Amino acid sequence: MSRRSEYWVRWDQHRAALGTAFPAAFPPDGQPRPALTIGVHRLLEESGVVPRHEVRLFLREWVRRPQYLRAVAAGGHRVVLNGSPAEPITPEQVELAQTLLARRARKGAAA
Repeated sequence: MSRRSEYWVRWDQHRAALGTAFPAAFPPDGQPRPALTIGVHRLLEESGVVPRHEVRLFLREWVRRPQYLRAVAAGGHRVVLNGSPAEPITPEQVELAQTLLARRARKGAAA
C-alpha cells in the first residue's frame, strides 16, 4: 500500500473513532458539520482518541472540507467536543470561509 493510501486509511479510522467519541463535533456523513472551537487540537490530544502526533494532520483535512467551510461561512458559534457553544465565529473567519468556498466553486466550474 502506498504512503498516500495508508494516510487515508488512518484518516478514515480517526474519523470513525472521533465520530463515536464526539458525535456532536464529528457528526456522521450527510449531517451538517459544526465549526470547532479554536484550539480543539489540544482537547483532542488530551482525549487520546487519536494518536497525539496525528491530531493536527486529521484536523488539517477536516477543516478544509466544504461541509466544514459552510459551517464557518454561516457564522454563529463554534462548538467544543460535546457540542456546547464556544466562542463566536468572527466576521473575518466568515469572510475567509466564503472566499475559499467561492474559489472552489470557480475551480469546479472551470474544470
